Amino acid sequence: GLEFKLRVQEFVELRRGGRVKEAVEYARRNLARAAGSSGAQLGLMKKAMGLLAFGPETSCGRYREMYAEARWADLEEDFKRDAYRLYGMTAESVLELVLKVGISALKTPACGDERAVNKECPTCTFPFVKMLEGLPCSHHVHSSLVCKMTGDVMDEHNPPLVLPNGSVYSERGLLEMAAKHGGKVTDPRTGMEFQYPSPQIRKAFIM
Repeated sequence: GLEFKLRVQEFVELRRGGRVKEAVEYARRNLARAAGSSGAQLGLMKKAMGLLAFGPETSCGRYREMYAEARWADLEEDFKRDAYRLYGMTAESVLELVLKVGISALKTPACGDERAVNKECPTCTFPFVKMLEGLPCSHHVHSSLVCKMTGDVMDEHNPPLVLPNGSVYSERGLLEMAAKHGGKVTDPRTGMEFQYPSPQIRKAFIM
C-alpha cells in the first residue's frame, strides 16, 4: 500500500544521507512487519535492505533505481489514486469526460490531419484537438462537404466548385473572394491565382 511505500522511501532517504544506524533502527520499527508477508511488499522490503550494502553511488541497477528521484513522482501518483478512490472521484475531471463524449460524436477519420483543418470545426480547435487521441470516430451515414475557405457546408444552395488545379471550394467563398480582389481568386493551399468566373472553374457533382 501507499503507507508502506512511503516508509520504504523514508528508509531510502536515511540511507542516502549516510545515516546507516538510523536507517537500521527505522527499518526495525516500520519495515520488519513486511518480513512475514508475501508478494510485492516482501520483495520491496528485501530490495530496500540491500541498500545497507549498496550506497547512492552504486552502479548496480537493481539498487541504483531505489535511489532515483523519479520514485517521488511515483509516490505522488499513488497518493492521487488513493485520494480519488477515497473521495469517490475520477482521475479525469467530469468536464473533460463530458467534452470527450461530445468530441467523439464529431470526430471523423480526417480529424487531426493538418491538410483537412476546418476553422469552424470544434475538433480542429486548440485545445480540443489534443483530446482526439485514443477517441473513436463517430459513425456518419451521410457525409458533408465543408469549404476550407469559409467553413460553410457545400450543398445544392452553395455548390462545390473545382479550380483548374483540382482544389475544391464553395461557390459562396469564391464569389466573396472575387468581389474583394477584382474578379480574381487565390487558392489558399497553393497560392495559385485564377480568374472568376471562368469556364475552367466547374461545378463538382457527388454521386
